[in-house]
Amino acid sequence: MRVQRRVVAVGAAAAVVIASLTVAATAVSDRAGEAQRTAGSTTTTTAPRRPPGERTAPADVDGDGTSDLVVYRPATGTFWIDGSRDGQQAVVLGQPGDVPTVGDFDGDGRADLAVVTPGVGTGTGSWTIRSSADGKVTTLAFGLEGDVPEPADYDGDGRDDVAVFRPASAAEGEGGETTSATWFVRRSGAADPSELLVVPFGVAGDQPAPADYDGDGTADLAVQRVDTRWIRRSSDGETEAVSWGQAWDQPVVLDLDGDGRAEVAVLRRVDGALRWYIRPEGDDDATILEFGRALEPDQQHLVGDFDGDGRSEPAVFEPATGSFWIWQPDGARVESWGEPGDVALP
Repeated sequence: MRVQRRVVAVGAAAAVVIASLTVAATAVSDRAGEAQRTAGSTTTTTAPRRPPGERTAPADVDGDGTSDLVVYRPATGTFWIDGSRDGQQAVVLGQPGDVPTVGDFDGDGRADLAVVTPGVGTGTGSWTIRSSADGKVTTLAFGLEGDVPEPADYDGDGRDDVAVFRPASAAEGEGGETTSATWFVRRSGAADPSELLVVPFGVAGDQPAPADYDGDGTADLAVQRVDTRWIRRSSDGETEAVSWGQAWDQPVVLDLDGDGRAEVAVLRRVDGALRWYIRPEGDDDATILEFGRALEPDQQHLVGDFDGDGRSEPAVFEPATGSFWIWQPDGARVESWGEPGDVALP
């Protein structure tokens, strides 16, 4: 089972800059490394399909409603999982050059591990998915070079769909117009999943940020364009433009209040720190969390429900020390897991 390593207290503003705290994580990294070397496969039981609209916690591999610590080691094509219920396991899937991702593709309430093999030139890429329900590995030809994997439940059937965002080209077409960004979705609930949903949505420079913004249980297509989040609502097909952010911000998606609707948020590098700006609902004040470091050694930002309360919280992963730093209202929880070169998920 996972062991909480340390809680670092912060002030009343509930903000922390992780700049001088990496020594504590280094001290326990050896223990985690030994655990990873001895981790074996874990036997799991088959769970029923989750009801449509009910969400699986991000990277919840063991299905207990809590996000697990998951890293992918590109050099060996191996997922290393520290489960909040089922403990530690290693799963070999993929090869060097593959892009790791996770999603509940079989709808059993547990995150499935997957890797995306990018296409080369005009060749088609592929998705290799390991079902958590039965351990079966399936490979699908899907995507082209440059596509961005964006799995989510776009048809509301309780299963995440294989999907990619194809960025727009900044070059003009034959008629002088610029090309549009395009979403390609292989809907699991369609009579024939191979008949793709193809939606032009976005322009050159847009960053994908799909999520369930309207709370209908279906992921909405969305992009961040400089200072605006453009959302194509699944509930009515209308497009909504939400002013939030500025140039160079990175879009992030989280449900901080647990109401089932994603908040519009951005991540900004400010004076060597990572600052999370979360748009308020109604007349509430904006939430600003200073959490993470924007200086070397690099930290990867991620979002998950690491305490199982139905609300997501920010986190960062520092490969250099093999440590996860998870935001809490009264501090940062530090968990040792991973090694230099690892990629954290989701």
